[in-house]
Amino acid sequence: MSYRDPKIIVDKSGSMISEAISSGLSKVASSFAEKRKRAAVAGNAETARLNRNSLEKVKRGVEIDKQLRSFGSKTQKEGTEILMNLQQNEADIKDKLKKVKNNDERAELEKKLINVQTYTDDINNYYVAMATGQSNANNIANNPTQFRNGTTGYNIINDNPNTAEGLNNVFTGQGNGTLSLTVEKDDDGYITSTNVTGSGGEGDSAWNYSGNIRDAAKHFQDITHDITQVTEQSNAFMENALYGENKGNKNNLLGDFKKADAKPTITTTKLDADGDVDVNRFSEVRKWPLNTENVESAISSMQTDAWAKFEVASTQDKISMLKSQFGMSEDESKKIMLSMEDEWDTMGEYAQKEIKDYVEEYFLTTQTSGPKIVKEGNEKDGYSYYQQTEEIKKMSKEEAAKSRLNTLIPPPTTKE
Repeated sequence: MSYRDPKIIVDKSGSMISEAISSGLSKVASSFAEKRKRAAVAGNAETARLNRNSLEKVKRGVEIDKQLRSFGSKTQKEGTEILMNLQQNEADIKDKLKKVKNNDERAELEKKLINVQTYTDDINNYYVAMATGQSNANNIANNPTQFRNGTTGYNIINDNPNTAEGLNNVFTGQGNGTLSLTVEKDDDGYITSTNVTGSGGEGDSAWNYSGNIRDAAKHFQDITHDITQVTEQSNAFMENALYGENKGNKNNLLGDFKKADAKPTITTTKLDADGDVDVNRFSEVRKWPLNTENVESAISSMQTDAWAKFEVASTQDKISMLKSQFGMSEDESKKIMLSMEDEWDTMGEYAQKEIKDYVEEYFLTTQTSGPKIVKEGNEKDGYSYYQQTEEIKKMSKEEAAKSRLNTLIPPPTTKE
């Protein structure tokens, strides 16, 4: 990249206005900022709730321990009664098998015996699942920031978004939730099914659970899920495309993206004194034009990769991504999910556009250090891309008076 004959621009506005906003991207920038804010709020709210639970656990340690012991005793008692009932069923069926002569009756009894043995295994597996659920719940309580970071989300169980969290609270002795084992029997008194019911919470946090014991065992061990980090993965994809092995040093942009004989423009803006009235502070922004076609091609590849990850994710993972990473409102999320189901949108075009636009904006606005890729223009006239650097310079008033920077007017004062 050639840096010869840079064009100097002295900015007399006294303020650094976002290039995106000043070039017609204000609506996009505003919408993106709002979504980022919603994503942060969603994660912070769950983290705050878990932190409150941790404080409650410390303050109510004895009470919570008592509550857990009571829950454990109740569960053990229910399971023991069912196991004793199953043992009686098994003994009774085996006794009948010794006496039965009709083949059809024998086949029916053998089927019931297999069911009894299966239900016994179900009870044992249920206890194992409950222990796993309690261990997972304690891990969540000890690491609440995973929700704020958007790496973990609660699963939606039986179409109720609060149930997973409710079960989690039962396993840690929080709240007022309960779980119970119940059975159904046939006319002969043999157990035909074992079920789990539960409920808790109040108002918007109310939850309930109802299912057979096998489904319950699966749900207890599957309270949360890892959220695909599609935004961060997209950023990594883009940095690899732009810088290759040099991504640790963003000054080394790959040659395909550089514009031949590029000349940087330099925009200098005077800043506030920052407490030292004898020193003038200036922001110097340098922008080098890039090969727009190649940058857009790289962005398009990144967007395609992001969409592929989103498209193959589970429904719960998609919902979590929309909420915790993309900051979508409930209505926006529903619209995207309906688009994915082709109920009104062929091939999910609406969903694709939303996801692809977001990961591009996320990349452009979350670059943290070193040279940054910036986008200017509008859809009608087209877009251009630049590599931009910013340096804060300080000069004494005497030095500034001798330089071109003396032409800058002071920044405007603000009134409270």
